[in-house]
Amino acid sequence: MSIVSKDIELRLRAQNNLASEFAYIGDYAKSLIYYLEGIDIANENDSKFWLSIFNENVANLYASQNDFVQSLEFYKKVKKNKRRDRE
Repeated sequence: MSIVSKDIELRLRAQNNLASEFAYIGDYAKSLIYYLEGIDIANENDSKFWLSIFNENVANLYASQNDFVQSLEFYKKVKKNKRRDRE
């Protein structure tokens, strides 16, 4: 398990909150941008916890738009990440 600095943790939280708010107001394109940026930040900092959260949120966003093919791809990433976490 990696330890993420407090600054990175706050940035990841803010990124997730912004993405969620844009989804809430119906700006799904902007929400997706913030979620994908969050995935990049989580990857750069080896944060499996946040990587799972962002991937699941992207999957949920696609599912809410009835794009089940894309949604499934991101759900698979969540499952793969959780499996690696157990090893």
